[in-house]
Amino acid sequence: MRHINMSTVALALAVVGGACGPDVPETDAEVLEIEVASALVGDTYLLKIAVPPGAAGPLPAVFVLDGDNLFDVAAGWEAEQRRAGGPPAVIVGVGYGYEDAYRAPCKAGRWRDLSLVAGTCETGEAPRFVEALITELVPAAEAMAPIDPARRVLAGHSLGGRTTLWTMLQHADDGAFAGYIAADGAAVEVFDALVTAQETATDVPVALYHVFGGLVGLGGLAFFEEFNARLRAADYPGLVLEVAVPPGDDHGDTQTTMFREGMRWMLREGL
Repeated sequence: MRHINMSTVALALAVVGGACGPDVPETDAEVLEIEVASALVGDTYLLKIAVPPGAAGPLPAVFVLDGDNLFDVAAGWEAEQRRAGGPPAVIVGVGYGYEDAYRAPCKAGRWRDLSLVAGTCETGEAPRFVEALITELVPAAEAMAPIDPARRVLAGHSLGGRTTLWTMLQHADDGAFAGYIAADGAAVEVFDALVTAQETATDVPVALYHVFGGLVGLGGLAFFEEFNARLRAADYPGLVLEVAVPPGDDHGDTQTTMFREGMRWMLREGL
């Protein structure tokens, strides 16, 4: 292991512009929107797909969970890095069309799809969503954009970070994604999943950029550190691991760090 420390598709199609905040670079990509009805989940997803200008492909693609909120951040930093000479990538935001994904109704949206255990609002149905992501949503995006199936990346923050790490452990050896970017997702659920996976896994042949904000909280940081320590101890020959704990990052800041730093590392070194 190399360690580096630090399925109904096309219900709608439109060309839209990005709406970035003041601290997010603007994208110059063509942005498509498609709605995909999932038979597995029984819900309709809104995919936003940013295709770099002049891109012939096939290109790496970053699939962004909580796409209603994080698509603009990811697409903006992809464009900024590309303008600075970095490699191009397709950005796919996986969302629902909510104005704010974090205010989705209980037991719907992210509370259903990105939770691994049931709670007040959460339903613990992330495994079913991940199956839908791989078998329904990813093929829908690849039908619309020049995506290289061998260079798919999954990125998630908070609950999305947990689901990203869980997906890595469950699908590391089947080629679903070659890279994973997880921010502030370390928790007991993914640690337990790692312990279970290590009972049988002989390799985790993927690249992982794993970030946790230094201001987020000591409890989560402890799970983060233990999770990474167990990955290192397993010495998986195919795993490429980059770990970052930005000391000044709170929970919101890592939404930028995961794309500004994590995506840059992933596209230049990880894949």
